Amino acid sequence: MVFGVIPKEHSFLMWLRSWERPIPPATEAELTGGKKRKRPDFTCNILDRYAVCTEEFEIMFHIECKCLGALRSPSWNFNQNYVEKGIKRFDCTAHEYGKRAVSGMMVGYIISMAPAEILDEVNSYQTRHCSHNPAIECELVEEKVGQYRQQLTRKNTQPEVFKLTHLWVDLTNIQTCVS
Repeated sequence: MVFGVIPKEHSFLMWLRSWERPIPPATEAELTGGKKRKRPDFTCNILDRYAVCTEEFEIMFHIECKCLGALRSPSWNFNQNYVEKGIKRFDCTAHEYGKRAVSGMMVGYIISMAPAEILDEVNSYQTRHCSHNPAIECELVEEKVGQYRQQLTRKNTQPEVFKLTHLWVDLTNIQTCVS
């Protein structure tokens, strides 16, 4: 776990980062069942010392990471998994990523294909698997980094209105060293 520094004008806030941390309960009603095995890749927690209720004391910002690109095998489709094992987790009762938060993030590692082709495929899978989600819209940040925004209206996780940011990093021309 890593602590973060908040600017002086927001001194009542503090954030913590952790990796693959389960989503903890915030109320007594959430103590049963549990989601121990449902862990986003990264979690940044914002603590508000002046929160008026326990549900608002700790808000989690969840980040889920997936590879993007061409089909590697008939049983493993990166772009389909980005939707089914990524985006969908922000609005399903089994995972509850982004619970009590107004936003979250998906990080996509592009390992093959052009970003425009991936975007078309991902939006096509969304139409099939989460038809209530709007298409992801593109905003190029830099040559190798794309930022995409999506305003969701969630059906299974609160709050209902949720902003999902997609950060895609193009790793297609990165050379790796193998020793």
